[in-house]
Amino acid sequence: MTKFVRQRLLLLISILLCLNSIPASANDFAEGVKFYSAEEYAQARDKFQKAIDASDREMDAYYYLALANHMMGDFSQAKQYYKLVVERFPASRVAKYAHEALSVFPNLVYEPKVSELGLDKLQGEVKPDAPDLSVIPEHEEIPFEIWRQVPIVAATINNRPTYMIFDTGAGLCNIGKNHLRDMGLPEPKGVTVGKQLGAGGSKKTVPYQIMLADLQVGKILRKNVRIAVHENMSGVPILGQNFIGNFEYTVDNRAGSITFKKESSEAALADERAVPFEKKRQEVIVTATLNNVPCEMIFDTGAFMTMMSVKQFSDLGFEIPNYIEPTRAIGIAGVTRIWKVPIATFRLGPIVKQNMEIAVAEDFAIPYPLLGQNVFGEMVYTVDNQHKLIRFWR
Repeated sequence: MTKFVRQRLLLLISILLCLNSIPASANDFAEGVKFYSAEEYAQARDKFQKAIDASDREMDAYYYLALANHMMGDFSQAKQYYKLVVERFPASRVAKYAHEALSVFPNLVYEPKVSELGLDKLQGEVKPDAPDLSVIPEHEEIPFEIWRQVPIVAATINNRPTYMIFDTGAGLCNIGKNHLRDMGLPEPKGVTVGKQLGAGGSKKTVPYQIMLADLQVGKILRKNVRIAVHENMSGVPILGQNFIGNFEYTVDNRAGSITFKKESSEAALADERAVPFEKKRQEVIVTATLNNVPCEMIFDTGAFMTMMSVKQFSDLGFEIPNYIEPTRAIGIAGVTRIWKVPIATFRLGPIVKQNMEIAVAEDFAIPYPLLGQNVFGEMVYTVDNQHKLIRFWR
């Protein structure tokens, strides 16, 4: 299976330096860090470029220049500078973090090209007689690919082909204005209509506008779907619950397919394979146990790793061990510190994981922890929205 070289509603990269370790001298690099910490990324980028020109902390300046470009939504430039760091300073700590930014964490730093995602091979046009949701077949099987450890599916938005993250943790479908420009679609007009909760930074929420669009995946066409539009999004757009939430769907991670059905195919049997869930807003909420402590979590196919806030972790009665060093991460709302903490025994219905790592984030505004792909990403399971059960088959 091809693996595409991201981003729900959660985005992560390591950062080399803690901001409080930067000397308070008046050189361009230090001033750039001050601008960066104040989220004034354009000014920070100019200062880091001047520091590079003056050969002042050149290695660190290149890395922060990559970060500043990323935060401004200039993903191609960010990727270029991350690569430069890896190539010029291969033995350094900063090269390790730049390499992680390029190859480990999902939904970050990487703006896929049409040819890299295979969009040039998509037929992509929604024909006028394409079936509406009410007349879809009894089942529709959609292939998916794994991109940055999360599933993506081919879709069209107003007849323009794209790929979208299949994201059960997102209430709405999401797209960036950068994606709309790349697809040749107009940006929405009008004022910001809402804010999304996210991980990272002091902003906590990210504003968005709404557009209505015809969205098609396979033979499933939904007209006038509400899509949240952000100023910039890294990675690819997101297919959320307002598209998938009315279906029963089976995700077969071994075959690389998602099969949608209009109605549940089984009786509501709560057997040993079945995990009940609740719908709160549009999120799918399941109850797992961490070292026998129950924890409500969002079932999130768009998160490559299970994640929660420091407070949520503490409220479960846990502490972050002193020997675990934090790294820095970028989420949808900015920069935060995370600790990767092993859990001795993690359980969700028939799933039992030993010494599974979860990410504990300093800034994480989402009201429930995220249950990510490191729990169920190799399994076959069915989400039955009619009976509110998830059945794990193998």
